[in-house]
Amino acid sequence: MSYKSLVAGMTIADPKTDRKNAVCIDHYYVGKEAVYITHFFQDTYIPYGAVRKVWYQPTQLNVSCSCGKGLAVFAVCVQYDNGQGELVLQKYILEKEADAAKMVELIA
Repeated sequence: MSYKSLVAGMTIADPKTDRKNAVCIDHYYVGKEAVYITHFFQDTYIPYGAVRKVWYQPTQLNVSCSCGKGLAVFAVCVQYDNGQGELVLQKYILEKEADAAKMVELIA
């Protein structure tokens, strides 16, 4: 598996070891140096040095069903500098508020 930083010009020394020792929350991994997004052939990550702000908020996940209502979920929002002077917002969707709060705490 390969690891790619989402921040141009900013990498961590050993993403493989950091990812291996990371805390798994739902299907996201929060390491000591970065937060990871797992893909089939490559993990991408956001180094904490680029993170400017992190928070969570309640939101809805819209699904196609006869009830017409969205599912209540929580979005962990990570705002980071992409290495080119632009701020980017990455959202992680979680079902439980406790998981969202724990993820924010670990990243902050």
